[in-house]
Amino acid sequence: MITDGDFNRMIFGQTKPTSKQLSFYKQYCNDLQHDKNGWYLQFTNESYKRYYLEKLLLHEIGHCVDYIYEKHWSKANIK
Repeated sequence: MITDGDFNRMIFGQTKPTSKQLSFYKQYCNDLQHDKNGWYLQFTNESYKRYYLEKLLLHEIGHCVDYIYEKHWSKANIK
């Protein structure tokens, strides 16, 4: 996520995101846009905060819980 003032963008690059990718973000943002730099979702300040608190932060906490109880990092952390 790139934040620049009032611009909250989830940048996907030059390849248009798939329906499956867009479905993941649908409840927080469906404002898909394209410019010379590529495809991105344009979040509002409120939707960005909701996405961060309800999805991203909980996901990252899950990695920590996984480590504490399973004593290993997930495969995603190996990358």
